[in-house]
Amino acid sequence: MKEYILGIDLGATSLGWCIFFSKGGIPQYLGSMGVRIFSDGRDSKSKEPLSVTRRIARGMRRRRDRYLKRRMRLMEKLIKYGLMPADEKERKSLEKLNPYDLRARALDEKLPSYELGRALFHINQRRGFKSNRKAERGSNEDAGAMKKAISETHEKIKQSGARTLGEYLFNLNKEKESTQDFIPVRVRTSAQEKNKMSYNLYPDRAMYEEEVKRIFEKQGTPKDIADDLFDTIFHQRSLRPQERGKCQFEPKEYRAFVSLPSFQRFRALQQVNQLYIKDDKDERPLTQAEKEALHHYLLKDFSKLNKDFRLTWCAAKNILEPLGVNPKVKFNLEAQRRNGLDGDRTSALLSNSECFGSGWFSFSTEKQNDIAEFLLETEQDDMLIKGLVDKYGLSKGMAENIAKISLPDGVGSLSVKAIERINPFLEKGMLYNE
Repeated sequence: MKEYILGIDLGATSLGWCIFFSKGGIPQYLGSMGVRIFSDGRDSKSKEPLSVTRRIARGMRRRRDRYLKRRMRLMEKLIKYGLMPADEKERKSLEKLNPYDLRARALDEKLPSYELGRALFHINQRRGFKSNRKAERGSNEDAGAMKKAISETHEKIKQSGARTLGEYLFNLNKEKESTQDFIPVRVRTSAQEKNKMSYNLYPDRAMYEEEVKRIFEKQGTPKDIADDLFDTIFHQRSLRPQERGKCQFEPKEYRAFVSLPSFQRFRALQQVNQLYIKDDKDERPLTQAEKEALHHYLLKDFSKLNKDFRLTWCAAKNILEPLGVNPKVKFNLEAQRRNGLDGDRTSALLSNSECFGSGWFSFSTEKQNDIAEFLLETEQDDMLIKGLVDKYGLSKGMAENIAKISLPDGVGSLSVKAIERINPFLEKGMLYNE
């Protein structure tokens, strides 16, 4: 075989190639070349990647499969404990019973075994929404609408005097004579405004869990059976942990979350040090005094930041004007696609008076990072609130306020250890590459 050199040019929608035959590693003559042009993998109209549609469909299949497996496991245990007949035809006949009536009656009277099993099986069909902080991280208007609907549903149950969700849903249509007058007892959505959803009813997981506990207590279900059935109905697998990767400078350390105050400071200092002031005649870097003026509003006083926690170019020039900077000058980083400097979003949120307040700045950097990482890693609101109260001595009200905060998502390229060693040099005004 002859020696050859293969050159490849990989583009977004094409693959170019070229072969040179060589002798002793030195190109001698051109062998052949060509290019393959292919689709960019996006929908021609929406320009959305085709993988998105496949991923959504795959997620729906997985949820359906898990639901069917959970339902099958529950049915096997109900049969095992004598709460469902082994014969399929007998089980089918139980479908004629009104499950909402059974759920309401189970709070006051001892139900026959199969009727109790029918009520539990019905609860398993729709077991309520369970919030997951890690899955919901970031801005999500629909998640906000759900939380509002959950709160309203809680209030409706309370005002109706019902003890459980099942009793409330049964009472909604208890006196209705015609099916045309029935009030929907399942979640229905409607578009109030563009891109905003509203819900007529939205139960959360806690409502169902409380109802099942009350039913087991009234029915005198043995604890071992009650615990087994409860776990079968409400068990939910944890999210698969994501590998963060290792730091390029500290190979044994994991890369830092973007939300950690150390990283937020690192990014803000980098941006300010990269700034140059440009006018018609010259271009110069910022003085140390000018950098420190911007640092103050990016890292401590957040009053100048916009709703995206950025210091706009206009605001930055106004801050520097008392130091002799003409507000008509331009910055080298100023561009339409980049509308300002990123501030410390994490500190801006957590130093709010309803959260840690000004006391946030009295914490060590290590403690601030620990708190931010705790918020990121804890999946459930109730566990987060308990941890904030027990670990950091906060009141329940403050902990609930903090639980509502959504920190920025993502992972940086460096570890906290590397960042903390680099930040002192950035504070002196040095560039990152230096």
